[in-house]
Amino acid sequence: MLRSWGTRRGGISIMKGALAPGRSLEAAQPAAMVVPPTAPSHTAQSSSISTNLLSAGINCFSEASAFFGIALPLRSFGEIDFNGFGEYAFVAGLDGTGVDASDDQGIWVSEGFPVELRLVAREGDDAPGTSAQFGPLQSPVRSYFSFAFRASLTGRRVDSSNDQGIWRGDSDAITLVARKGDAAPGTENGVIFAELFDTVISGDNRVAFVARLPGPGIDLSNDIGIWATDF
Repeated sequence: MLRSWGTRRGGISIMKGALAPGRSLEAAQPAAMVVPPTAPSHTAQSSSISTNLLSAGINCFSEASAFFGIALPLRSFGEIDFNGFGEYAFVAGLDGTGVDASDDQGIWVSEGFPVELRLVAREGDDAPGTSAQFGPLQSPVRSYFSFAFRASLTGRRVDSSNDQGIWRGDSDAITLVARKGDAAPGTENGVIFAELFDTVISGDNRVAFVARLPGPGIDLSNDIGIWATDF
């Protein structure tokens, strides 16, 4: 469930054009969120990211290793995020027989010590909470017990109005947090999420994100907001 900070009803947390909260509310808002540590740029060369992973005892240069949960060579590394305990989540591209543009990307998370990697999402997989499949995967973030990521969607009932979502996962399951086209909690009827971005996850595994809104009463003065899960 999505909820706002500092209010009794589920809804929007911070909205463009809204009055800035007073001192009595400040402690209940950003202070409760743990922004993930700065991660290496997704434009970094795969060799530099591989060096970081090697320092954790992972051989990222394996040609085709089931260590990554799938016996296919990794083509490239993308975005990566570390939590305060040195665990991480990252996007990587895949190459190999049978791989094409519809399934050539995955997200892995590290767990435990010695470090083990687990494939948690792959492009082309069924996307939990929808009748669609994952398209391109992006922006994984890692907390101690869980992770979150954003992804595009593909499928027969997917179009530009509902082709993006945010998911949170742990060792048991992955669940949908929000989807483009969903009603935006705490706003007027007919106001929906038009774009989802800037996903973060806190130390207590709550997910927050920024979204752009269209709908009744929405204009350039109030079309951006922040939402967070309540657990």
